[in-house]
Formats: sequence, structure tokens, C-alpha cells
Amino acid sequence: MNAYGRTPENTNAKVAIGVVAGVVIAVVGINLLPASGGEGRVSAEVSPSLSPSSTPDTRPPSPVVVAPPDEGYVTDGRKFRSIDGIPFSLGAPSGWESFGSDHPNYITKSITGSQGAEAKIFWTAFPDSFEAGMCYYLASRSIGPSAADLAAAVADVPGTDIVTEPSDVTVGGLPAKHVVFTVRDDVGCDPGFFFTYADTYGGALWPETMPGDTIRVWIVATGRTLFFIEGATHPGAGPRLEQELKQIVDSIQFGSSPLTIEEYIAQVDAVCSAATARAESGPPGDDVAWIENAVRVSDDALAELRALPGPDAVRAQMEEVFALLEAPIDVMRQVPAAASAGDTERVDKLQWERVDLTHRKDAGVWEVGSALGGALQRCPISLPA
Repeated sequence: MNAYGRTPENTNAKVAIGVVAGVVIAVVGINLLPASGGEGRVSAEVSPSLSPSSTPDTRPPSPVVVAPPDEGYVTDGRKFRSIDGIPFSLGAPSGWESFGSDHPNYITKSITGSQGAEAKIFWTAFPDSFEAGMCYYLASRSIGPSAADLAAAVADVPGTDIVTEPSDVTVGGLPAKHVVFTVRDDVGCDPGFFFTYADTYGGALWPETMPGDTIRVWIVATGRTLFFIEGATHPGAGPRLEQELKQIVDSIQFGSSPLTIEEYIAQVDAVCSAATARAESGPPGDDVAWIENAVRVSDDALAELRALPGPDAVRAQMEEVFALLEAPIDVMRQVPAAASAGDTERVDKLQWERVDLTHRKDAGVWEVGSALGGALQRCPISLPA
């Protein structure tokens, strides 16, 4: 069997034929300290398988409940992220969708209609961000280094109506500024109001911020940089989603807290199950394209796994575990070049080497990470051996 469950001989023939055919939160830098506690988490990303509501939703906020990890929704526990070098974690009620490592800086929720989201939370660093581009209004102004300076600039946006002037609050135990306004004129840029960033075309869509939307801004002083997170709702979102935005912000903690063994296994399983689903839904009928997609998916999954704060009981062994997980993927990474060169002998050799390393990985992960049981054997994606 080869890396995708076919015999290497058949693969070689196909490869050879193919070769011939050709809520805004701004956080201002102080030293980030680990935090603990909290509830709720955003689930691991899933593979992809508008209009605002005019009827307010007056139901109470959703409780934090468990949802199947492969649905791509927020589930019980916490989701740890690092945006522009700032580590933090958050929890949320059920139904909020995250979009994985390709879109790590926002989550959305749709409660009515088809795919259009009624609420969104976005976060980034300020003024230097790798995840988003600053829009003209902020980029064209000289803004001081403090949370108060940025809050004053946010509150002075033309074409908006202030609901809450800059006020003192705390986020994750750190001092913050909070501003709320409604959009009267579309003077920002999409899909955010102050920032533009890579959007997704699947799940609960938020392609643009429009007149009538309500924007909530938190500016949290951390002493290292500014971390900008934007909470927004379309008209008609109702008090339920507005309360859920606040609930998510209240859940934010800065730093990385170790997970329990049970929490870690659950998050590992969610990451690797979602990655396997994405790999299996990759390009059909083209072995090289399938491998290239599987490698990309595996790299993303490995990045997510490395970002998880592992339990103290296994932390010392995790580098050895990751080396085992990466070995088969590193071999798969070499297949497209060999196929492109028409070297079917090397393609065949690499595929059997991948199978051997997969067996070694499965045995080694069980031995090194015995406290985790077989959770990591299916990581970063489940491959036939």
C-alpha cells in the first residue's frame, strides 16, 4: 500500500502519465503572564464540506456545551492561540465557528438564514500585525503608544455614532479600554472596519462591515504591543449574540496554561480528525496532487498541535513525539519533485519509506507518549500503513 492506500506500481504508472501530460480588542504590551481557569473553547478547524437578519433574536445566550469537533464549532474546553506573538486562550458558547490556521484571527456565528454571520470577533496586534493590514483611517493617523491613545482614535472615527465613550475595563485580568459605536457610513475597509485580512468563503460568512452594524472595541494594556480585537454585529442580531460577544471577551486569558491529560487528548483528537477529513477530501484521482494537499494539511495540523500547551506529565517527551509525527510527512514532501522529474523508482522508494516510518511512528508514539494512549497515532493525519 502506498501513502494513500494504492499500490506503488499503480501509483508509478499514474504519476508517469501525469508527468508527461503536464468585538475589537486592542492589547497593549506588558509581560504576558500565564492564566488559568475559564470555560469553553473554539473547536479545531474543519474542511469546507447574507444578509443581516431583520428579526431580533431575544433568546438567552447559549450555554457552553459540547458540540462534535468535526462540525467546526466552539466546544467545551479552551482554545489556545498565538497571534503576532501574543499567546492567549478563549472560550465561547456553542455555534461559533473557527477557521483554523489559515484564518486564525477571527470567529463568526450565524443564527438565521443561510451562511451569513450575524456576529464576528476579530483580533490582531497593533500597530505591527502579520495577520491583518491596517485600514486608511488608523494608518493615516499618528497614534500614541497607550491604550488610551488608541481608544481615543477609535472613538473619533468619522461616519460613526458613539454608543459608549472610552471607559476603563479589564480583559483577562489586564487593564483595558472599551469603546462601542454604530456605523453610519462605510468608511472602513472589509471584511473588518479598521483592518483588512484574509477572509474565508465557507462557514458563517462575514465578508464586509456595513452601515447599521455595531462595533465593540476593547484595548487591553499588556506592555508589549497593542492587540486589536474587534467584536461586530449586524442589525437584528439581538441581545443574545450581543451577550455572547461579551461572554467570549470575558473568557479571554493571556499566556498559555497547561491542559489536563483529558483536555489535551480531546484537543489532539479534534485537530487530527479534522485534518484527516481535509486530507481525505483532497484532489481525487491525482496521486501527486493528493500528496501535496496531504502535506499542507499535515503541516497545518502539526502547527496546531505544537501550539497546544501540553500537560506537564508529557511536556518533556513532546519534541521526540513531534519528530516521530513529522518523519513520514517529510518523506511525502519529496514525492512531487521525484514525480516531476519522472523518477518513478524514487517515487516507489519514497512511498515504501513513508509506510515504514508510519509503522515506526505508531509504535514510537505509543511508547514515548504512553500517558496519552493512542491519541497521537492518528496524527497529524491518519495514513494507511
